[in-house]
Amino acid sequence: MFRQCALIFVLLLGAGGTATADLYNFGAIAFDQNSGAFGYSYNWGSRQQAVADAMRHCSGRCKVIGEFWNNCGSLAANKHGVYGWDGNIDEDAATRQALANCNQRGTGCQIKVTVCNNVPRPTPPTIPGTPERYVGRHGCWYADFTRIPGCKD
Repeated sequence: MFRQCALIFVLLLGAGGTATADLYNFGAIAFDQNSGAFGYSYNWGSRQQAVADAMRHCSGRCKVIGEFWNNCGSLAANKHGVYGWDGNIDEDAATRQALANCNQRGTGCQIKVTVCNNVPRPTPPTIPGTPERYVGRHGCWYADFTRIPGCKD
């Protein structure tokens, strides 16, 4: 009996973790200070995937300098290997702050990359026995093409 309860708990715990992860898109930026090479990734379902992809796209002795989720990441660097990075929901703010962070440590900094994740939208639950509602430009129509009563589009 205890084993069955423990197994059910583990299965439920695993299912909960998967649903939560679907609400995030992850990105990462990798940089090699010696060569100036960089790699980046975005829209990955896990931190580990984002980091691996950024490293895969960076040639040299790269290290991950920034990770971000559901927002933007930006890298600024100069020709001497000085860098700054920032993550922000606003792309322009991430870019400005990365440049400011780099310029605090050196001069001649330039933006190397700014990249943004898409913010995933949770899928609304469907109620068994009710028609499925169309999502998108057909917001007032069910999947069977009947109109949703009282809906204004």
